[in-house]
Amino acid sequence: MSVGDRIKVMTSHLFQAEGNVAIYHVSVDSNNKYVVDSEGVCSPSVVGGVKLGSTGTIDGHAVRARRTSLKGFEKVTTMGGNDTILLYPIWFDHYKQVGWLPIDHFQIVSGQTT
Repeated sequence: MSVGDRIKVMTSHLFQAEGNVAIYHVSVDSNNKYVVDSEGVCSPSVVGGVKLGSTGTIDGHAVRARRTSLKGFEKVTTMGGNDTILLYPIWFDHYKQVGWLPIDHFQIVSGQTT
C-alpha cells in the first residue's frame, strides 16, 4: 500500500453490506509528529464514522495502534500482549476530509504498479 492508492471502505464481516465503520483521529505534537508511547504506538480517538462502500485515497503513511483500543476490536483475543494494527490516513471523496481507518476496514481498488 502506498500514498495515492484508491480504497473502498469495507468490513471484515463477509455478508455485511450496510452500516458504518468508525473513523479515528491521531494526535500530533507541536512539531507535527505523531504522539506515540514508548513502544511507538499511538492512541487514536473516534471522531465519527463513514458508510460502507465509501471511497477515498491513502493520504500518508500508517501508524500503529493497539487493536483493543479500536471500536469493534475490544473483544478480539490478543496474540500474546501487544497486538497492534495499522491505521492509514484516508482522504474520503464524499466527506472531503482525512480520517484514519484500520487496515482491516478497507481494500485497495486501484493503485500504483511497480
